[in-house]
Amino acid sequence: MQTSQDGTLELAKRISRLERQNRSWKIGGIAAIAALAFSLTAGLWAQEQVLPPGTERAFRSRTVEAEHFILKDESGHTMGEFTVTPQGPVINLYGLNGKTIWSTRPRPLAQAGSKAAQPAGE
Repeated sequence: MQTSQDGTLELAKRISRLERQNRSWKIGGIAAIAALAFSLTAGLWAQEQVLPPGTERAFRSRTVEAEHFILKDESGHTMGEFTVTPQGPVINLYGLNGKTIWSTRPRPLAQAGSKAAQPAGE
């Protein structure tokens, strides 16, 4: 009879320990789900955040292609240009008075297949 009670007590201890472990897993799982939900909500909120009037959302791209770039100051005055001409690329920078203060002169572009167009070492 003693053996039966010892087995029952041992079984009750094991069940109690398993229930504690189960509770720990439940609490951990709920905490993980709450953290995931919070991070997703914060990310969505940050994306939809209202910008101050007059500002535009930045456009993200890996490549920008154009034949002409214009550099302007806050008041809209042109301070520089990066242009491709038939003679080659040209960069012009302008002073506050609008006159050119620095410029590159165009150099003829190398023709495809010429030695100038090939990388060094070939």
